[in-house]
Amino acid sequence: MSKIDLYDINLKNISLEHQSFEYTLDKHYFQLLENPEIEDGQINVKLKVKKQSELYHFVFHLNGYAQVLCNRCLDVMKQPIEYVETLKLKIGNQYNDEEEIVIVSDNNPIFNIAWFLYESIMLSIPLSHTHEKGKCNSKIIEKLNNHITGVKLEKNRENNEIDPRWEKLKEIIKND
Repeated sequence: MSKIDLYDINLKNISLEHQSFEYTLDKHYFQLLENPEIEDGQINVKLKVKKQSELYHFVFHLNGYAQVLCNRCLDVMKQPIEYVETLKLKIGNQYNDEEEIVIVSDNNPIFNIAWFLYESIMLSIPLSHTHEKGKCNSKIIEKLNNHITGVKLEKNRENNEIDPRWEKLKEIIKND
């Protein structure tokens, strides 16, 4: 039994009642998936599964934080995670996750939620994730500001152009 099997849900064992599962996703979980986007975190997952006839309703509640790199200073930061997602599954002839309802093969009626959880976490992280103002690594921000200022000065020297608005202002001063 591999460690990823801890996230297997055997649909044949789900009764008509609600069934609940709880997971804590931490450094071991993220290392298990071997994806560099998130290397650590502390996310609590509450999963409720309900079977209605041939359809299984999964409701995921994710709450905690993931450690990601700040887009501004590249230091590790804690990105809050608060996410609710639903998923519908049924047992069929062969596995298919292309549609609105995921079909799990009747030969192997086990659904592993590990990647679904990871994708849900990734969807809950904003495209731009940065520290709050003033919380970034000050040394990196200083270097970044120096680089940006240096680039602007160099471009102005290369172009040797003066903004036409300044020329107009100089004319007004001369006319006074």
